[in-house]
Amino acid sequence: MKLIRQTTLHFQEGTSDKVYELDLCEAGDGEFLVNYRYGRRGAALREGTKTPFPISRAKAEAVFESLMTEKTSKGYRITTSGGTTAPQPAVVPTSAPAQADPRRIAIARRLADEAAGKGPKNAPWKLSRVIWRAGAWKMTETADDIAALVPGMKKEMDFWCAAWALGRCGQPKHAVALDLIAERAKSVTWVLSMVSEARMALAPGEPAPMAASDSLNRAALLETALREGTADESAQREIVLLATANPALRDTVHELVRSLPLKRGTMAFFRQVLKSAEFRLDAELYGQVVRRIEQSTANPIDYYAIRKKLPPAVFMSPTRNYLRRAVIRHLRVMGESGDPSLFIPLATGVLVSLDDAVDKPRETSTATYTYTYDRTTRRSIEHRIWSPRYGNRLGFTWLLRGTEATVEMNGTNTGFRNKPGDRGDAKGREEPFPELWNQAPDAVAHLLRHARSEEAQRFALRVWRANPAFNDEADSGLIGDLLASWFADTVALGLEIARAKWNASSPDLKLLLAMLDSSLAEARQQGVAWLREAASLLQGDAEFLSAVAFLGHEDARAGVREILRSTNLTSAVREQIVARVISGLLALDEDTPAGAATDWLEFIAPAETAALPDEHVASLAGHPLEACQLLAVRILLKRPSLSGLPEPLLMAALSSEHASVRALGMELLGKLRDDELAARV
Repeated sequence: MKLIRQTTLHFQEGTSDKVYELDLCEAGDGEFLVNYRYGRRGAALREGTKTPFPISRAKAEAVFESLMTEKTSKGYRITTSGGTTAPQPAVVPTSAPAQADPRRIAIARRLADEAAGKGPKNAPWKLSRVIWRAGAWKMTETADDIAALVPGMKKEMDFWCAAWALGRCGQPKHAVALDLIAERAKSVTWVLSMVSEARMALAPGEPAPMAASDSLNRAALLETALREGTADESAQREIVLLATANPALRDTVHELVRSLPLKRGTMAFFRQVLKSAEFRLDAELYGQVVRRIEQSTANPIDYYAIRKKLPPAVFMSPTRNYLRRAVIRHLRVMGESGDPSLFIPLATGVLVSLDDAVDKPRETSTATYTYTYDRTTRRSIEHRIWSPRYGNRLGFTWLLRGTEATVEMNGTNTGFRNKPGDRGDAKGREEPFPELWNQAPDAVAHLLRHARSEEAQRFALRVWRANPAFNDEADSGLIGDLLASWFADTVALGLEIARAKWNASSPDLKLLLAMLDSSLAEARQQGVAWLREAASLLQGDAEFLSAVAFLGHEDARAGVREILRSTNLTSAVREQIVARVISGLLALDEDTPAGAATDWLEFIAPAETAALPDEHVASLAGHPLEACQLLAVRILLKRPSLSGLPEPLLMAALSSEHASVRALGMELLGKLRDDELAARV
């Protein structure tokens, strides 16, 4: 990632000496993240992010500034600051969850009554569920009442729900209640794990539990135990908590989610990953663990263990189906909050987790028959019910078609099927909570950029087209990604937005480059037409002309060459082009773009290319790609004299693994005078 802005803030009062560091980073073309680090000065800092998925530059700047304002209002001082700022965004209006929501009022009233000792007896809604819902919806107004209830709690589930809720909607002062929970449930590992998560969320100024190097060493031991199946429940959960405190371990947890089997010795790990991802709204991790649960086969009943009275098998069909359906339940609760920030990140994580190329989904069907008695024809009528391609992925399909307008759950509630007479993908917007998606242009853009399933792409397109204001959020980076998409309809949307955004009086060359590099022929043709309008601007833009060298389509390169034949470039611009293209060539690992780039270089700056110094020619000659080696030898062949040619350059051409390079090497050898040849023998 590229660092765009960084600010360090310091807070000192009494014995408190805290640091808060803010980073604005470019995660990709047009995609930005706001990350932070915090802790006591001089100690290992914890890390986190304010952007579960990348957002636009302008919005990231707004988040960055908001965080700085929040911290300075609490007494932090800015000690260092660097980078550039972008204009503030024109934000699509969003609506906060209605505080007058009767469900919120009922939850707050119930908790207040319970804290005052006036709670109802034999209430149909368990207190633990009320507390959990308050935490799920981040009802900060209930935190004091929840903390007040902790001393009177006795049940383990009550303790767990209180820790969950205080971690999501509490304040540092509520850490006392967490300490009490930890003391009373000190033998219950799954409760202590949630207490640890909550403590880290409530006490950003506290030092990390152990030094970064120690946590890495500890994680390595835990990973080994997990893979060997010798980790107890506490160890299985601990590695997830270490990754929360030390993001350097994040990749380790992701790899374990991808590779570990779901069996005895790993189930506590997977449960902790699921709950931690829900707690922290970690979109990527949530999507991965949900995908893993869905794609894993349930373990069979272990009759041998039953006979020998050994611990039974885990992750059998009932457990697997419970966890699959729990994903829908959790997402539904998040959506019912009315707050996009609670629902959209997790939903996005699930939708981008599937990949058509890897999962290879297919439409399936079942058939039943009814018979009409006829001695002659024995006629039967077939009734065929189809299931969508990802009908067996419950959370994924529910997010796309959860209103059940054209699909329904099968009889065992283990998959979705089309309703009688229907088949294929959604006919319109069938997703639950469309009003939340209408407030999330960045999330929809993220889907268009990164979703690898046709269903998720079509869903994102439906939402985008239903919200014309989203087009205002599209910058040249997003449009370029749409034009480069693998999905044809998304490319068409990119072209549509590009045409709406194009301003002939002030051409956006980055947008123009994306048009020329699109997989859609219509977009490339439009790009060449726009290029003619902007030809006068190209004379001094070495960056654009260098990027043209790596265009992936010959028709676009030919169009640019035709336009530039009548354009005079200064020597300085040509030298910049040569430097940029050579640098790009040396970073390539595929011959196709390399061959086109070398041809472009010799077309646009032949004299400057021929004048490359020996060290640059040597770098090309030593590159494994055939196109780079050929360019090096062609440069040498164009020199008027080969006297003083370094021996390694000559030998590189003669000993190349590529026959075409060796042939030019022999031609190069033939240009040497007899006395020069004799001197080299």
